[in-house]
Amino acid sequence: MLGYFPEPYQDELLYSVIARYAIHTGQTDNQKAVIRDLFGKNSAVAIPDLPSHLNILVKNISPVWKVTANQLIKNHSLAPLYFPFLDINQAASILSSMRSSRGGNIHTRCGISASSVSQVQYFRYCPHCCEEQSKTLGEMYWQRKHQVGGVDICLDHRCRLISSELPFHPKQKHLYQPASKTCISDKTELVELLPIETRLLTRFHDLLTLNSLHGHSFNQWTLFYQNLADNIGLRQGSRVDHASIREILFKDWSKSIYKSYLPKNTENDWLINIFRKHRKSFSFLRHLMVQCSLLPQSTVKEVFKSVQKLPKDKPKEQAAEIAHIEQDNISEIRSKRKDWIKLTKKNSGGIKAIRTAGNGNAIYTWLYRHDRNWLMANRPPRHRKTVNHHKADYASWDKTNVKILKNEIRKLRNIDPRPRFTRTLLIKQLPRSNSVEKHLQELPETNKWLESNAESLEDYQIYRIKKAARSLLDQHLPIKEWRLLRIAGIRSTAITIRIKKQIEELEEKGSC
Repeated sequence: MLGYFPEPYQDELLYSVIARYAIHTGQTDNQKAVIRDLFGKNSAVAIPDLPSHLNILVKNISPVWKVTANQLIKNHSLAPLYFPFLDINQAASILSSMRSSRGGNIHTRCGISASSVSQVQYFRYCPHCCEEQSKTLGEMYWQRKHQVGGVDICLDHRCRLISSELPFHPKQKHLYQPASKTCISDKTELVELLPIETRLLTRFHDLLTLNSLHGHSFNQWTLFYQNLADNIGLRQGSRVDHASIREILFKDWSKSIYKSYLPKNTENDWLINIFRKHRKSFSFLRHLMVQCSLLPQSTVKEVFKSVQKLPKDKPKEQAAEIAHIEQDNISEIRSKRKDWIKLTKKNSGGIKAIRTAGNGNAIYTWLYRHDRNWLMANRPPRHRKTVNHHKADYASWDKTNVKILKNEIRKLRNIDPRPRFTRTLLIKQLPRSNSVEKHLQELPETNKWLESNAESLEDYQIYRIKKAARSLLDQHLPIKEWRLLRIAGIRSTAITIRIKKQIEELEEKGSC
């Protein structure tokens, strides 16, 4: 049982709360200890958007914070963006997985892995929001609304979100990265929004804060969009006027920041399918684009209320009438099976190799959802690594490590803004990084190189001060202490004697 856990801020990801817990308890460099504290095991994975193991977490933090797993999911994850558009049973199943320790394939079951609306690659922030957080709270945190693919604008400040240098899904599966770890840019790109863009962003915020965890059946969404076409006069009998609907959407969105999400001109694109019988879920962004164009006066809450009133299942008397429609899917299944067989022949490295090859992941996800029994029967044999029982060649390993590290640090120096060269970061650039960390005593050259090149926090702050000075000189601005600290993102209370001396030297050079 814990004696301390930070209070979550408004719209804060649970991931961010845990990252702040690590800072407040002085365990930033011991993430395994953080995971043991909160989850009681070493295997829990740090997932920013759709976390799992929540029942265990709720039990462990109960002495200091009375909260339920559902409340965490509603208020501190991205589940409310996905669940309302999933099938009822699918949403309930994923909700159960998030509470439990079986969260391995949540993203696949949500349709995120196969979606053409990509996830964000790096944590993102709004400079104005970060400044307000620092002033009012004394620290920054990761906000949910800033970490969603397709939503690249902060509606509060009408500016474009900035990607940090911290990966949203890092290679280190147990790492919780706090917002305070990133260097906040002082450059802001203001955006002038079209009325329909403002409408979409507003509905996105409403969807996220509505906190609905209930799914709706495919039949309900099918009927909703058929009724919508009927109500706006774009349906005759069972035929929807897809061309007119396309014309309306292209008129609204073709000059907007969302034009890249418009459907391609094919016979089977997402816009046509959303007005047909639903066989799969669609991204929240697709739903919002259609609803903003065709239901400009309706709110998200009103839309869900309309959907919930519709029958969850098809009436029995309609079953025979629509049975022939199910045949439409056969040709697509055959095509996907053929693509899968081709991939298995080209890639001999097992499932993982196939899924990382080209569109392998999308094909796997589609078959998993629509033709699972066939997929399971046609998986390639498990790829087993041959175990090398010979004694490790530490001298060769040591020499190779140093060569790789020299090459990797050159690449890291070219990143702007570059990360701090911590010992951990440098080791993580190596193959078998976990083994390297355990065998540093047998790798003297690697250890020596790390000691020479790893940066202390003070070293990194001096690097940022020098970078800030170069920026000021480029802008023909006087080098002043307050300017250097602001650009470098260093608090005045954190200045050491060495940093102070460096600032004085730079001020003296800048005045020459």
